[in-house]
Amino acid sequence: RLYRRVLRPPVDCVMDRIHRMDTRSPVRYDGLGFSEDRGVYYTASDWRALPAFLRAAPVRAGDVFVDLGCGKGRVLIQAVAYPFARIIGVELDPDLAAMARRNVTNRASHIAIESVDVTTWAVPDDVTHVYLYNPFHGAVMDAALRRLRESLERSPRELTIGYFNPVDRDRLVHFGAVLVESCRLRRGEGYIVEVYRLGQLPMLE
Repeated sequence: RLYRRVLRPPVDCVMDRIHRMDTRSPVRYDGLGFSEDRGVYYTASDWRALPAFLRAAPVRAGDVFVDLGCGKGRVLIQAVAYPFARIIGVELDPDLAAMARRNVTNRASHIAIESVDVTTWAVPDDVTHVYLYNPFHGAVMDAALRRLRESLERSPRELTIGYFNPVDRDRLVHFGAVLVESCRLRRGEGYIVEVYRLGQLPMLE
């Protein structure tokens, strides 16, 4: 609680200024175009979460990164530092997606923001890295995982998932994901990045 209220705000402010963007302000449900059953309200990912994920899942030239529930685009900007061929942000709320586009404008030509519903979004068949900051739960998580499974069935490959604050980790395991590393960023509930790997997923009954 001390970290969230006292230590993190100045860090977020400084980092936003360095990157010339605005990602730090939360957006609650009354400012979003969806309710609790469709997703979690916006708070920016911890700056340390993506590096922790990619230390455990090294990036090779030609890899493709997706942030499901990209919010204002903080993680997308961080991903530019790695040799991804493409970086994709997927966001349900159109206003957040518009903010993300403003934040990434003129940063890199290989960043794309898609304002779509993850439950129906066709996952590109070259995606190698997927990042989740606890963006949705339950049935929405299941549907998003089905879209990943469909992509793997079309194009068998290994895919790595970095899951920060892994509330629905049991659903990943149910869909065949295997935990390969767990990185704790600091003390306190939720400050964990779990890294999962999966290949072509088995059909579920």
